Amino acid sequence: SFFGDFGHEGPPFLNAIPDLLELDEVKDIIILNPSKSKGNTYNQYYVSDVLKKEIKHYLKDWDLKNKERYLFISPKTNKPYNKCYISQLFTSIYSNFGIHSSTHQSRRTFITNLLDKNIPITTVQHLVNHKSYQSTSVYYNTNTDRLKNVVNLFKI
Repeated sequence: SFFGDFGHEGPPFLNAIPDLLELDEVKDIIILNPSKSKGNTYNQYYVSDVLKKEIKHYLKDWDLKNKERYLFISPKTNKPYNKCYISQLFTSIYSNFGIHSSTHQSRRTFITNLLDKNIPITTVQHLVNHKSYQSTSVYYNTNTDRLKNVVNLFKI
């Protein structure tokens, strides 16, 4: 999921164009100040090349000189959505595609997939902005098939 690494409160409040762009190019690293992220700290989010391409495509017809422009705007109020509503929006999108999930579940899946690919837990910890790897380990989703596969790695 593109948004699976953005925290259990939903995608970060990176709703304003300046959060995403620098000189009309999508940033490699998005740094959100404490007012836009959890934990009253600055948080970094690394943007994959695929996501940068998708964002650029999404914004291709936008007037990017308007720095007051937002990605998610309510058609009723013409004001930017807050992070709770954006999280609900993604849950609704998942539901429309028959996926019973949430942004929090996507975060769990993101962490589990990285750890399954043998990415070091300390690297994953930094990607998801946890202060300790113990916090990250809580998100790892073990199941019967995964445990069986690990046992079958051992040759007697």
